[in-house]
Amino acid sequence: MAIKFETNIPAKLVFPWGDFREVNSHYGQQCAYTVEQAGQRDKLFATAGLHHKLQEAGVRAGSEFTITKIEIEGNRKDWRIEGEETPALVAVVQQQQHAAPANGKAGSNGHTQKHGHAESADFQGLKQAMQLCLNAAYGVCEGLEVDLPFTTEDVRALGITLFLECSRKGIQPQEAEGLPF
Repeated sequence: MAIKFETNIPAKLVFPWGDFREVNSHYGQQCAYTVEQAGQRDKLFATAGLHHKLQEAGVRAGSEFTITKIEIEGNRKDWRIEGEETPALVAVVQQQQHAAPANGKAGSNGHTQKHGHAESADFQGLKQAMQLCLNAAYGVCEGLEVDLPFTTEDVRALGITLFLECSRKGIQPQEAEGLPF
């Protein structure tokens, strides 16, 4: 089933991943998002207008928005997107927006230069979260009391899995001390 909007009736949606894929349907080109409404998974097939508004609103993994289909002049329809984002890693990203970069020079636009490429504060925050997940994965592999050889690929796969699960469940990776590994 897919989310259907009635005019002037708000719908509260959570975007667990925040990504989309372009699809062709009998309605034309649309963007398919995975959403949750009242705890149930569903699909949102966004028109170009709604997709543009979602991108402007900064839809990300864990974002929660109230979306209302509204009527404007001339019996035309438009979209109102309201609500605060609640992505899993937004706190890390917000911390990074105000922190000095570790490996680069800060620009006035909040981007850093590293190897000649601009990195946004959002990207820096995601890198930090990924590093924390990889460190935790390495610690888990090192701390297991089994006689199995763990490869760097095992650590990488475990780190990525941990990062994705944190994102999906709204958990912010943090450094922890006193762990047994």
